[in-house]
Amino acid sequence: VFMNEVQVIATVMSIDPEINPDIVALIGTSAALEISGLPFNGPLGAARVGFVNGEYVLNPSASVLADQSALDLVVAGTQSAVLMVESEAKILSEEQMLGAVMFGHEQSQSVINAVQELG
Repeated sequence: VFMNEVQVIATVMSIDPEINPDIVALIGTSAALEISGLPFNGPLGAARVGFVNGEYVLNPSASVLADQSALDLVVAGTQSAVLMVESEAKILSEEQMLGAVMFGHEQSQSVINAVQELG
C-alpha cells in the first residue's frame, strides 16, 4: 500500500505570452505520473476551448481569446470522464457551453492515448 504524499510542481522556464502554460503543465504532470510507477488513476488530458464565429477553437492563443472569442474554457479529464471545467464566457447558451465541454473532452483523447502509450 502506497501511503506517501506526492506533489508535482511545474516550473515554467520560458514562455510564449500567446500560449498559457497551464494545459502543458497538466499534461506533463500526467505523463510524469504515468511513467513513475506510482499508483495513479490517470492519465489525464486537458484542453482550452474558445468560441469564435460560432465555431469551437482548440487551444486558442491569448490574443484570440482576448479579441475574438466569446469563451475561455478549460476542460480536464480521463479517457471516460470529465473531471474539471473552468470557464469565462460572454453570453452563450447552455447548449453551446455543453458543446464546448464535449469538444474539449473529445480533443483531449489524443493526448490521453499518447500518455497511455508511455506507461
